[in-house]
Amino acid sequence: MGRRFKRDMSLYKRRSFHCLCPAIILVSQTAALQAEIDSTVGIMRDNIYKVTERGENLNNLQDKTGKSAVDWVTEAPGSP
Repeated sequence: MGRRFKRDMSLYKRRSFHCLCPAIILVSQTAALQAEIDSTVGIMRDNIYKVTERGENLNNLQDKTGKSAVDWVTEAPGSP
């Protein structure tokens, strides 16, 4: 009876291990996907920040250009 019990326990342990392997792999795959998603979200946030910053810089440049054009017209020789 002792041998049979050991054999049955050994078989049970192997089956339990094989049953857990897909769960472990699934958790590992889920963690990898979540890490990739987090990385992508970080890149997207950086891009949004850069686009916003660029828009502000373009607005500043446009304001300066407009002011320079007005100054040039008002200071031009022969202007009223």
